[in-house]
Amino acid sequence: MEKFPSFLNAVEESLASEDDVSEKRFFDRLFEKNKGAIGEFCSFDPGIYEMAKVVAYSAAGGKQLAPYLSTGDGVPVIYCDARMNRDSAMRQWAAIHARNTKPESFAKVDLNLKTLFMRDHGQDSTGFMVDEGRELLMSTLGANPGLLVLDDVFFNKVSPNDPYCTWGQMQSSINMLLDRNWVVLALRNLSHKNSGKGFEEYLQSLSFRITASPAKRASAQGETCLCLTHQLMHDYDPTLVGSYEWRSWREDGKCMFAIDPCADPVSVRNAEILALLAEGKTMTYVATTFHMNKSSISRIANQKKKK
Repeated sequence: MEKFPSFLNAVEESLASEDDVSEKRFFDRLFEKNKGAIGEFCSFDPGIYEMAKVVAYSAAGGKQLAPYLSTGDGVPVIYCDARMNRDSAMRQWAAIHARNTKPESFAKVDLNLKTLFMRDHGQDSTGFMVDEGRELLMSTLGANPGLLVLDDVFFNKVSPNDPYCTWGQMQSSINMLLDRNWVVLALRNLSHKNSGKGFEEYLQSLSFRITASPAKRASAQGETCLCLTHQLMHDYDPTLVGSYEWRSWREDGKCMFAIDPCADPVSVRNAEILALLAEGKTMTYVATTFHMNKSSISRIANQKKKK
């Protein structure tokens, strides 16, 4: 178990907006419930791993990260990494840290964020999470609950000889964390076979899910662009509706990113219809272009006139 290195303090850009946001967001409300919960972040795209690190860093540092976190005191975060080696992972953490300009959050990150590299312990993730690794993990939790991120720890079984955990093997460890009111975020790569023992039980245990898919719009070169959809999350945060877009890119060694609401597809379509009508295109032409009937086009035009 390793604390986040405090020497990564060459910073120039803010990790999030400088504005203090008092309203509680999704993860804030999960932490405040003081009740354990497990959710997943799943995708075919590897961009989810970097986004998960941003969420973990923000939670530890009390950083605003709309729509998931508001400014706060920070919570304990343990990031279990079964995928990357230490050097590669620390370069990614450094790029995220390099965007933070708020000195008051540095100490929070240094105190709260711990990384656990399973490869460093010379054993596979099954041994780490089930045997002595579980005791080490439990001994580092401390008195206050927080966020545990499981980066490719289980459901990563590509062949019968792969050493990764199944849910059945890890369930007792996870239940111990939930009993201590921790929020567990599992990262699941959808390209991997997910049929291990207990998979159905795992799905039934989920309190929330964030699914990321490649955005339909073209992204700039070197930019990761994902469309985020949310399931089972409305009960925790009624304001979290609709889809969001995650974009990340590198700039002078910093991990730059943005999370914005996606435009309503119907609103975008209607705007395009009205633009064609304003250009003088006929109802027949517009209806044919959008594979709609003329009465629907007329209704959209009339709604615009009423406004």
